[in-house]
Amino acid sequence: SKLYAGRLEAALEAGDIDLGFVPTTQKERLEKNPDLKIMGTGPTFDFWNFWFSVNEESPMKDINLRKAFAYAIDKEEMLIATTGGPGAVANSAFPSFSAWFSKYHTNEYGPQQDLAKAKEYLKKSNYKGEVLVITTCKDYTAMDKQAVVAQAQLKQIGINTELEYLDWTSLFDKYKSGKFDIMSYGYGAHADPDMFYFARLLSSNTYNGWKNPEFDKVATEARLTTDFNKRKALYDQAQKILVEELPLLVTFTEEYFYGANKRVHGFKPWGAAFIRLWNIWIDE
Repeated sequence: SKLYAGRLEAALEAGDIDLGFVPTTQKERLEKNPDLKIMGTGPTFDFWNFWFSVNEESPMKDINLRKAFAYAIDKEEMLIATTGGPGAVANSAFPSFSAWFSKYHTNEYGPQQDLAKAKEYLKKSNYKGEVLVITTCKDYTAMDKQAVVAQAQLKQIGINTELEYLDWTSLFDKYKSGKFDIMSYGYGAHADPDMFYFARLLSSNTYNGWKNPEFDKVATEARLTTDFNKRKALYDQAQKILVEELPLLVTFTEEYFYGANKRVHGFKPWGAAFIRLWNIWIDE
């Protein structure tokens, strides 16, 4: 909570605690404190995204409309609106430092803003000017901000949208129902690809109606072997299918910051956004 965060910062500055999370908004101010070291994670396994319902009653079942959306939006603008800059745009649930990262996870492999291409896909689609609903939530800043930015960017190519704000519990219920057009969403760390490709996207596990037998095959096969190289090759295939079919669109990952008293040594933030405490020591 904001109250807890405020107390945490005060405790760091007073020297009552040695290590703690620092909100991005307080980073620059706390960096001026000579008694503190402020350290960032770099890109993380946490990410934000848009889900598209491809159920029969949803206009987003149209692959050309999904591609028009993907090429219309500017992920960098969404990131800046959320964090002011820290973080990185993303095409995948797996950041560049992950052992699972490959060329198929790079931003260049996925759709990037190209308004001319977005308009081409829109023209190929069955879209007739109807209002698409983007369901979002103010409980998470990124979910709110990326939806607001997307609405403005989609208007540039002639897609009309309205924002539907729900509390987190109601939004999650709607997500599980599959009865939405577009949903602003996000996830915590999926350090192993099985937690994402199989658990979130298998035909029997997803809620948005997307089904792909080839994807199911490779995601299932990958969990039946412990051979890293075989698993990575299979997950590369899974990622390629996601980029081609766009049941969801990953947008960006935030960077998190930690403050440590100058007497703390050996602490290194990492991209799973959990604090690892081994090999750390404190000056007496």
